[in-house]
Amino acid sequence: CLEILQMNRGFTLNYPSISVIFRRGMTSKMIKRRLTNVGSPNSTYSVEVMAPKGVKVRVKPQRLIFKHINQSLRYRIWFISRKRTGTESVSFAQGHLTWVHSRNS
Repeated sequence: CLEILQMNRGFTLNYPSISVIFRRGMTSKMIKRRLTNVGSPNSTYSVEVMAPKGVKVRVKPQRLIFKHINQSLRYRIWFISRKRTGTESVSFAQGHLTWVHSRNS
């Protein structure tokens, strides 16, 4: 993927997994993503989050309202470490973020 990104500056790979590393002194990280409606028009999706252990997750907006098929909307995710720098270390934690259609959950 790195080669493709280097050849195509400005290209954003919309891959469904997210990896965040909190380096020494870093307590938060913001990621921008885009979601494309492949369902019916006039669809509303709400976010559901199961945060990784030791991390607070905030998503804005928490609802995406699509008017058209193939419409893309952007959202941002903040990952905030709940651990103080230099204390307990967690090498890996897993969570999930799901966009749920309002009508059929």
